[in-house]
Amino acid sequence: MSDTTSTNISVAQANSIDSVQTGSVRQSNLTRSNTTKKLCFYKSGDPRFSGIKMVVTNRSFKTFDALLDSLSKKVPLPFGVRNITTPRGIHHVTNLEELEDGKSYICSQQKKVKPINLERANKKPLRWQSSRPLSSRRRAVHEAKLTEFGSFQRENTVVIGNSKKLVVLKNGDTEFKHNIFINKKSMQSFDDFLEEITEALQYPVFKLYSTDGRRIPSIRALLLSSGTIVAAGREPFKPANYETEREFLPAKLPGITNRVIPKARLKPELKSPGKWSVSIITSEVAFAGTTSQVYITFYGHRKASEPVFLYSDEEDTFQSGHEDTFMINIGDVGEVYKIRIGHSNSGEFPAWHCEQVKLLNIFSNEQFIINVNRWLAQDQDDGEICREFPVTLHSHSQLPVTNYEIRVVTGDLWNAGTEANVYIAIHGEYGDTGSRQLVRTNKPKRFVKGQTDTFTLEAVHLGSLHTVIVGHDGLGTGNGWYLEKIIVYDPVKDKEYAFFCHRWLDEGEDDGKIARLVFIADETDFPARQELELKRKEIWHSEKWKYQKGNLLQFYCKATGKFIRLTPDSKVDALGEKKDKYGVFDILVKRGNVRIFNSHEIKALALAIDKGKVTAMDNSGILCELCVHLQHNRCVTLESTRVPGLTVSFERNGEAADGYTDNYAGISKEFVVHVKGIFQDEAIILLTTSWSQALCIKNEGLCSGAGKQTPDSHWRVHKISPTVCMFESVTHPKMYLCIKNGQCHGKGTGDDYCHFTVEKNMDTGSVILESVRNKGIYIGLLPNGNAVPVVHTGEKNMIFYPKVIKFGRKPPAGSSVTPSKKREEISKHDGELVKIQGPLAQSPSVSPPLSQTEPIKEEIRVHTPNSHEWKVSVLTGSVGTLANVTLWVYGSRGTCGPITLREDNLEQPFQPQQEDQFMVKLPNIGKIYKIRIGHDGTSDRPEWELKWVILEKMKNGKTHYFEVNRWLSRNRDCEIVCEVPVTENGTFVYPVVKYLISVYTESFEQAGTNAPVYICIYGEIGDTGKRLLLKSDFPHKFQPGQVDVFEIEAVSLGKLQKVLLVCEANHKSQYWHCKKVIIREQGKNSEYIFNCERWLPFMSQSVLHSEIELEVEDMQIATEERKWNEEHVLQQRGSCDVLPRSEYTTAVSEITAEIAEATCNRHRKAERVHARRKNWETRPAEGDWTITIVTGNFQEAATEATVFIYVYGEGADSGPILLGSGGHQLFNINSADAFQVNLKHLGKPYKIRIGHDNSGENSEWYLESIRLQNLSSNEDFYLPVNRWLGEEKDDGATWIELAVPAVGNHALPLVDYEIHVYTGSVSSAGSESTVFIKLFGTRGDSGKRKLHKSQNQTIKFQKGQVDIFRIQAISLGFLQKIQISQDGLEQGDGWLLEKIIVHYTESESDHKVLFPCNRLLHENQENGKTEMELFPCEQQKSEQGANEEKRWLIQVKTAKDSSELKNMKVYFVLYGSEGKTGEIPLMPQSPDAECFLPGAEDQFNLYSIY
Repeated sequence: MSDTTSTNISVAQANSIDSVQTGSVRQSNLTRSNTTKKLCFYKSGDPRFSGIKMVVTNRSFKTFDALLDSLSKKVPLPFGVRNITTPRGIHHVTNLEELEDGKSYICSQQKKVKPINLERANKKPLRWQSSRPLSSRRRAVHEAKLTEFGSFQRENTVVIGNSKKLVVLKNGDTEFKHNIFINKKSMQSFDDFLEEITEALQYPVFKLYSTDGRRIPSIRALLLSSGTIVAAGREPFKPANYETEREFLPAKLPGITNRVIPKARLKPELKSPGKWSVSIITSEVAFAGTTSQVYITFYGHRKASEPVFLYSDEEDTFQSGHEDTFMINIGDVGEVYKIRIGHSNSGEFPAWHCEQVKLLNIFSNEQFIINVNRWLAQDQDDGEICREFPVTLHSHSQLPVTNYEIRVVTGDLWNAGTEANVYIAIHGEYGDTGSRQLVRTNKPKRFVKGQTDTFTLEAVHLGSLHTVIVGHDGLGTGNGWYLEKIIVYDPVKDKEYAFFCHRWLDEGEDDGKIARLVFIADETDFPARQELELKRKEIWHSEKWKYQKGNLLQFYCKATGKFIRLTPDSKVDALGEKKDKYGVFDILVKRGNVRIFNSHEIKALALAIDKGKVTAMDNSGILCELCVHLQHNRCVTLESTRVPGLTVSFERNGEAADGYTDNYAGISKEFVVHVKGIFQDEAIILLTTSWSQALCIKNEGLCSGAGKQTPDSHWRVHKISPTVCMFESVTHPKMYLCIKNGQCHGKGTGDDYCHFTVEKNMDTGSVILESVRNKGIYIGLLPNGNAVPVVHTGEKNMIFYPKVIKFGRKPPAGSSVTPSKKREEISKHDGELVKIQGPLAQSPSVSPPLSQTEPIKEEIRVHTPNSHEWKVSVLTGSVGTLANVTLWVYGSRGTCGPITLREDNLEQPFQPQQEDQFMVKLPNIGKIYKIRIGHDGTSDRPEWELKWVILEKMKNGKTHYFEVNRWLSRNRDCEIVCEVPVTENGTFVYPVVKYLISVYTESFEQAGTNAPVYICIYGEIGDTGKRLLLKSDFPHKFQPGQVDVFEIEAVSLGKLQKVLLVCEANHKSQYWHCKKVIIREQGKNSEYIFNCERWLPFMSQSVLHSEIELEVEDMQIATEERKWNEEHVLQQRGSCDVLPRSEYTTAVSEITAEIAEATCNRHRKAERVHARRKNWETRPAEGDWTITIVTGNFQEAATEATVFIYVYGEGADSGPILLGSGGHQLFNINSADAFQVNLKHLGKPYKIRIGHDNSGENSEWYLESIRLQNLSSNEDFYLPVNRWLGEEKDDGATWIELAVPAVGNHALPLVDYEIHVYTGSVSSAGSESTVFIKLFGTRGDSGKRKLHKSQNQTIKFQKGQVDIFRIQAISLGFLQKIQISQDGLEQGDGWLLEKIIVHYTESESDHKVLFPCNRLLHENQENGKTEMELFPCEQQKSEQGANEEKRWLIQVKTAKDSSELKNMKVYFVLYGSEGKTGEIPLMPQSPDAECFLPGAEDQFNLYSIY
């Protein structure tokens, strides 16, 4: 084999999309230059990757994204290729034109790139680093060497070998394995090995474990390992059977077939530990004998035996009253601790009553007698056909026999149930239960859709459970089962184990398996929360289509029965009507489930959350970014990404609610999302019946709601009337959904039997379909999914959730523009139609103004246009576009725009040589003086040749003709936006000028950016609109110390006033530091200077801003000297008249840099004056403080979380001060971030509290120190911290308090508060929710702290349990009250809190404070809150003696003639010589019990300290 590295060479060929094209389009494609580039692509940070050579042409890859998708298939990156850079990682490639022939590039999956050495990349990779599997010959040679070394090591002391064969398993998945050889000499570092494992498994690996869960932290530990390792991400280790030599999941579960193959008899051998004599005594009761095949299984401490079938030459074995003896050999299983005996339930009489089992070990002569006396029959006793019995040995205690309670939840999908026999095998610490059939349930029918079946399974106790194998014998498509989850309750440990499946067990669904291995839910997190996240992902997968760009949304508030609207006065309420134009929102997709909802009517405004309330703001701000959270009922909550926890909410009167309020009664936070234009004519939709199913036509023409959400379930909508539609199958044309002859099927022919009235439900976002021909008959579904005619009973089987695949020919209602190409459509307004004699002839060439054409002949005009209605006519030249076209109209009183002239119609506008007409509404903007028209450059046809635009006022026929005659295309070095002024008397009212824009980037490192930069120039006469700064005189724009010159053409703005500068950076590495902007109008002798001198984006008042307005400087610098120098240099080079234009432009560009240096001295004086004025304006005010936060200087010290700080003073506290997020260039490694705050009304500070919200992927933060500086009094406090703030670090705290030393006084001490939390002992008293506590004292409060790590319990807040937590806080003085709360996610997350006792030591005295509770924290119980305040039972005192806890028994007897009151609350106060307890509610011992009934006597427990 050659030592040279082989390289993959591929030439990608794109398939033709359009097989038939017009002649003009073909000619355009042939004349396009077909550049061929030979390129080589390497992998980021991997010098051993040999590289991929590719030939790239404009035919092989139409777009840059197509190239990324092709490279993702060739370069092994876990998340695909998302970024391409030069080899040193300096320049990022963003389009195909930037690729250079013969060059090499690096592919990465993120913005951060690891450069590589190309010389090293061409070398052959080492064997252990290669992901290519070894051949059988090479593996045999290597294993022989390992055997040789292994024998030497066994005879001597342990020696670490140089090489090792490893079996790598994925965490929690034993079926996913990979073999790899490692070599100690060639292995560079442990991190390199983790990267290699990541590539081999295509799964991000951060940690390695041994099979028993021990962490492998280094190469040395790796070489000393057993040879089998478990690769994990950031999640904890998941216990499983990682023994590679043992198959864990059989092809079929035992017991599925009626025939069990017995194990072959073994020849007589010498004595061995595996030889046993087994005697079985069958009872003498009637019909005790069996004809079935009996087997026995032994479980030892080494392993379990296979089931051994007991055969005999006699025919009357296992008959009533008989004793049968068998000699068996089970192998060396170790010390036996249990057996399982059972039968195969075969033969004519399978039932069997076993009396006794005798076991004799031939090797050790140990004998065991097990009394059974039980039926093993499906129609007797508990229905079990096998039994387990513990075996008592001298070295181990006997395991108990346990009745496990198994709750099996069938999914709520159509046809999810099964009639097959279901089997289960539970695996735990002490073996397994074997395969058991689930027979007897508490329901009349087993495994029905949406049902929970409860079974009892008797077995010897298994210890801690870890896996479940479940399966059934339903063979064939459609006979499967959808299993949601299994809950196993262990009464010995009083513990529940959750096993989440959420998969089909069906040969026709999913992966076709009918048996699955299910692992226990992650016990480090609450199972309820894990299941909630699973369901949210399923619902998001079904509903995310609504939140795509281009959809129009309405948000329905069920509390008010109205829609959210954003009015022109920037007010947001929930009082909009269905057809309110201010209640329609556009969508801007940001990332993941984060969206910006722009008002469709007022384009510049969007929904935002500011100061705790929903409001309207400029749509470019980060406060407009809202996180969409879907609920189980398909409603959504909109949460602020800036301040997590704050959501869009409204009062019952429709007004915006305060997000900081503690009173949630009457506040609506969930909304139903409605998409406009779902049932438009020719739309293609899905009628979904669940999150993964939809209504479809089966092969025989019948309809089913259990179909997959695939093209087979697509329906084409045919609009009959505003509320009546027909639905035609897309995959089966001419087959319509219909109800006829008492059946619902898809064999309709399009007659009135196929007409359905679509009834929309605003509260759910669903629809029901009523037959027009058969009034009162609807389409419904049976549990198996079959569609049938039903009457309206309010059941959920009638509900469908429409999902749009493709919108119809009309734009969604609420659009401000109605495109058309026919006079009939132009004349439509508010449902009134103007009858036209003939269609409008489309102009094939440039047409004169509309006033010169022949008048329109009308028969009847039923609508009189108002003064706001205008008709826009647009003529396209030889090349059309599919991009989105927008129009702005400028008048003397204002501006209207952007107006979208491009909608998703079947008849496409802006085709070559085509005239398109639109009806628009323009407000009273005064006398029109210019328009701006352009497109967004999207689609595969972004070029556009525009001829002219005509505006015609419909009321009086007044016309403005705008001749354009230009290209709008970036491919032709042109802008995609142009401005045209109004013409009066043959001349422009304002001239068209060119603005030369010089953009200065600061010279220090990392000041440059590759992000898009936009500018909008404002003047006395309007603005230019936001323009992309695209073409600079340098090949790479915005580099450090560089001056980029751009040119913008626009209608003259007069005297310039300000500019808007925008940098759309997606990552902090793209932040840009702009020094200033200088603008000069071509041909004028003045220039405008706009100083910036700051980062973009920048943080202001805890909000990230990506744009900034720059005001013009006070003076304009004369440029006569510049003009003279230009002419002087040009005269030296030759006459200006004889210079070619290209040389003239080059000369002017060279002079620009020289003149900038020459005039620099002139600016310095003005800049010094500006600096002095700026310093005066920024003088510190009273109470201004600077807070400097220093982050540690080592790896992983930085955080991505959002950081807050509280400052406590003698007069008040500051409340939460948001410092910012680590995701926005804050709190980086070894950084000092300074913030200025005003603490005027606080007085002298005595403590601070700082922490974060634990958000982001890397939330842990190492805080080194904090410095407080009073800018007005020069006070300076340095507070060292030097500790982690993170749930996975140290004590798990995310907040810390620090004392601020006072002048002349000692700082307050830091006190450890030990909190003992007592959970009630009644049934269902425990909770799996997250619990928070807040201590209040005479010196302030501790802040809301999460009770994260219990010091004495593994699982917190269980029934009858005491949990101990410790929090640190600056001394609070005497405790006055505590606030306790939980975040219960489901109705079952109620928590019965008995009491809380706080222990702490201060001033050498021990204190103990009791806070009694005896209340249930549940949103549906008691006061409906999951948060309450508790008060101490008496005044606090030291524990120097008789400070003891007393338990009181209170008996209350109600009189017989007392009236029976429901939901009555009774409180009790105990008074003593030193204080009182406060009001204590007397609650029943269980949630279902009732107290204070007539004649009843109730007992309650009370705790106090005296």
